[in-house]
Amino acid sequence: MYPAPPEEALRVESAAYRTARPPTTVAPGELDLEVLFTPPPGQKLDDRYGQAQTLINLGEVHAELDDPQQARRAWTAAAQLFAAVGAENDADRVRQQIADLDR
Repeated sequence: MYPAPPEEALRVESAAYRTARPPTTVAPGELDLEVLFTPPPGQKLDDRYGQAQTLINLGEVHAELDDPQQARRAWTAAAQLFAAVGAENDADRVRQQIADLDR
């Protein structure tokens, strides 16, 4: 269905691929750049991972301000979002932060 990534591509979590290409030297002045990308049918923007990261940061602020109830609330929501997008390692890490609040 889709071509395999080039051999020099690096595999990253969540089945995404990043390809490192040699830098292209450019001169000052205008540059025309055309990015050829056709998203797969049905692809949509899913920003829940970013929302979960924001909730982690919010929970850390609450924890620093000695408000464990609000930290737990933010981190629980973050763990749920991570689980919903299939980022189980991140969800487990946040669940551990919640457990550490009780120590």
